[in-house]
Amino acid sequence: MFKIKVLQATNDKEITVVYTADTHMAHIIYQDADNNNKTIYSQNVYGQTDQTYTISQDTNNQDPKVIVTSVPTGYKLADGQSIPSSISFDANGAKDIVIVLKHDTVDANNPGDVDTHKGDLPKGTDLDAIKQGMAKDVTRTIYETKPGESRKLLTTQTVHFTRTASIDRVTGKVTYGAWTVDGADKWAAYPVDNVEGYQQVVTGGTLAETTVSSDMSNQDVEVTYTSQAAQDITVVARDVTDSSKPVDLDQTQTLKGNVDSPVSGKDLSDAIEAIRKALVAKGYNYQGVEGQIPVKFDNSKHTIVLDFTRANDDVPGGTTIPDKYKGIIADSDVTKTYTRTINLHHNVNGQDVVEHVTQQVTLTRTAHVDLAKLIQLISLLSHTALGVQLITQNTISQTRLVTLRL
Repeated sequence: MFKIKVLQATNDKEITVVYTADTHMAHIIYQDADNNNKTIYSQNVYGQTDQTYTISQDTNNQDPKVIVTSVPTGYKLADGQSIPSSISFDANGAKDIVIVLKHDTVDANNPGDVDTHKGDLPKGTDLDAIKQGMAKDVTRTIYETKPGESRKLLTTQTVHFTRTASIDRVTGKVTYGAWTVDGADKWAAYPVDNVEGYQQVVTGGTLAETTVSSDMSNQDVEVTYTSQAAQDITVVARDVTDSSKPVDLDQTQTLKGNVDSPVSGKDLSDAIEAIRKALVAKGYNYQGVEGQIPVKFDNSKHTIVLDFTRANDDVPGGTTIPDKYKGIIADSDVTKTYTRTINLHHNVNGQDVVEHVTQQVTLTRTAHVDLAKLIQLISLLSHTALGVQLITQNTISQTRLVTLRL
């Protein structure tokens, strides 16, 4: 409001009052929903009272009545968010426009996608590391070391895995998808022939077919060999008294050693002697070894057979029974005496005079004692007549009284 002083000499004046719209400032504010709604960027926008301005995302638009804005690089509108198409100003200006954004991502299905979108990623993003993280191989490497030889690579078996990568366009942070197998998911079985005379030892894994998962580590499988314990050499004994029917005597000694190591002469002698002494004490006679004796240990089973026969002791008839056989052999077993008495009647001067004539025959035989079984086995070897005449076995009987009258 202003005043004009009017005097008598003042001429008439026409005053024109012109009103112009005020210019106001508002803001388009972009917030980061992935960072606690922190303000990313605040854009100043200007407008006059009672004016409405179009909002455009066309950065090439030069119309002064158009407000040009755009989502900052690396971001995208959060769910439910949009950029208004216009903004209106009144006497009090206009309210700030708040637009919530979230981080945009580059989704790579293979390492090539990373290169394709490298311009969309933050400066300094390690593209090689991302691509390396999208693929992995789980490998089984098999080596063999034979006795006296150097370590040798036999095979390398690989299962290939891939995964997707989602790369944050703001931070460069990578989120990987789950691993999926690319091709066969197994290491095939890989048998390795054993070295004769040795035990195969497999460490660091297995030679069998194996299903491989992405969380498994690489395996270095080592195939080595240790000297194999040879088959034992067994020393046994048998009774060959009846050679057509050998009988096992349940006496065993065992010799142990490694493949290709020599058989100790002392150990073998001790084993044979232990069996010999045990069986001699039981009434057997050692006859010797049946077959060949191995000179070294190997993978074959060897049995050394010792032959024995039952020992016999002869007790001839007509001799004194040794004390050690008393209770086993009686005198009557080897010596028998048979008597025949003949009564001769004579008539002497009318008197009956009896003359007694006695005849004796003694038979002997030899008793063969089987010392091994302590069983009396008596066989009739011979009959020896010790009297005036031989009485055959069929006529052996009790004392016979014969009366003759003359």
